[in-house]
Amino acid sequence: MHGQRRNRPAGGAQSGEIRGAAGRERAIAELGRRQRGVVTRTQLRDIGLSPDAIDYRLRSGRLHALHRGVYLLGYSAPPPGARELGAVLACGAGAVISHRSAGALWKLLPRLPGGLEITVAGRDPGRKPGIRIHCVSSLDRRDVRKLHGIPITTPARTLLDLAATASSRELEQALAEAHARRLVHRTDLVSLLARHPPAGALVPSGASSKPKPAPPSPARRPRTLPPSGSA
Repeated sequence: MHGQRRNRPAGGAQSGEIRGAAGRERAIAELGRRQRGVVTRTQLRDIGLSPDAIDYRLRSGRLHALHRGVYLLGYSAPPPGARELGAVLACGAGAVISHRSAGALWKLLPRLPGGLEITVAGRDPGRKPGIRIHCVSSLDRRDVRKLHGIPITTPARTLLDLAATASSRELEQALAEAHARRLVHRTDLVSLLARHPPAGALVPSGASSKPKPAPPSPARRPRTLPPSGSA
């Protein structure tokens, strides 16, 4: 029994905080409920877990690492939206789901396997495995909202981003879906294009703050959004 006590992580009952243990567990459960089972190391430390206690939960399977410092609470597989929210949390304040990943969440385009696309304003968070980062100088609040608790570009902004990265066929499909689902109106696109040059506001960084040399073949030119059949 003494051996078991020595193997328990710091910050638990043996630290003299028995009265706070139940409260911490409730706080962690509530945080996970609000964040689709995703929590960060910083959030767990703020609740009162020590680094040793967090590491113990990782070893014992109570936490599963999604990204550095971002964990999934006790699920064998991420629930819907957990990967997207985990990627946003991994990239830090101001990060939002964007581009093809936003198109998939808005159900404008089918979801594809592979990394998630994130836009971050005003900084480059560095390389994040499994995440393609787009750095912009700023991101207007009117271009961001939450979808089921996940920060994401608006449907109109998503279409603008896709105009610079998707094929013409994909862009037309996304625009048709956006209108069919009543997610955008022509006035939304007119207002957005008045604030942003078509596809020119984004500066994809891959995931590095160092600019990459231009490829030898001609790059795809930015396109304006195709006309919509709706008024």
